[in-house]
Amino acid sequence: MSNFLEAFLLVFVAEMGDKSQLLSLAFATKFKLSTVIIGIA
Repeated sequence: MSNFLEAFLLVFVAEMGDKSQLLSLAFATKFKLSTVIIGIA
C-alpha cells in the first residue's frame, strides 16, 4: 500500500505544475464551484 501511495503522490505533485492550478485548487476549497470557474475563465 505504501508503494501505491508514494506513486500516487509523486504523480499528483508532478501534475500540479503552475501557480494558476494551485490557486484554483485553493479557491475551490473556499468558494462555490461556479464562482471558481468564472474566476478562472
